[in-house]
Amino acid sequence: QKENKNFVVFSAVANVSDTMCVVMDANLNGHWRTASCNSSLPCACKNTSNPYQFTLSSTSDAWYKPQCPLGFVFSLPTDGYGNHMLYLLMLESYKHQIWLN
Repeated sequence: QKENKNFVVFSAVANVSDTMCVVMDANLNGHWRTASCNSSLPCACKNTSNPYQFTLSSTSDAWYKPQCPLGFVFSLPTDGYGNHMLYLLMLESYKHQIWLN
């Protein structure tokens, strides 16, 4: 791996099952953390025409098997407002953790 001032770049990943992926965690007030990519969680799906409209996948699965409804893509919030909107949706849906892409 190569290090940069602000982030780490991994030159190769042998197997996705050996890696960690990003989740939003309700127990951390919507902050992000890593989890095994094989964990079964719903994923965050962003509306392709409205960056602040999210929905959650209706099924829970591994990070590399997202299933978003038509008009939505597996994504993540890009600012604090979007993060807050997704956090509120997660709480309203009684989900404790969701995948972010």
